[in-house]
Amino acid sequence: MTERSFARPLPPGVHVILGDSAGGIFRRVFRPGDRLVVDRDVLSCGPTLRCNGLGPWCEMRRAFWSSVAPGSALVPEAADFRLFGESERLRKAERVTIWAATGLNEQLFIAHVVHRAEQCGVDAAKIHVVQFETLRNRNARVLGTGELNEQHMSEHPEPAPVSAAAFQDYRAAWTALTSPDPALVEQFSESHPNANEWLKHAMQL
Repeated sequence: MTERSFARPLPPGVHVILGDSAGGIFRRVFRPGDRLVVDRDVLSCGPTLRCNGLGPWCEMRRAFWSSVAPGSALVPEAADFRLFGESERLRKAERVTIWAATGLNEQLFIAHVVHRAEQCGVDAAKIHVVQFETLRNRNARVLGTGELNEQHMSEHPEPAPVSAAAFQDYRAAWTALTSPDPALVEQFSESHPNANEWLKHAMQL
């Protein structure tokens, strides 16, 4: 398969995806230029304590990743949290599209982007999700967008607006994730029975 055979036009606005692997495939398929934001922070690892402001949050996450790989040249890049430097562009974008799969890290990533987007004043109506669940001719679900190749990415589901109910569920997931009370995580499925199955499974994990 040649690069031209899987190239596809990119939906409007700014696009956010988790991880450099998925980001690299995205760039090959869509050639997004500066319209792609790659978030590198995997929130299933390390502390996610509620913080007053972005500075303390970034320092907490950066300290964790530095402790995991002390002295690594990759740590500053991995802890760059580029999502936080894009507030103005996200706010002005025609649309903000989150590209995600069904696994734990991807669902926490959606909750994180929803939280930060609202925090910087993005109109909720502009936020869409491209949700990869399964692939053609494969029964297993897609856990992470890093699993996708160029053809899979080019055959993506249509971006769908996030419903008001889904917003509430992802907000609640973020509140639980950053709460000092573990009961909010443990009881998430019971207290939010109508949340999507991927988010409920993620919170159980």
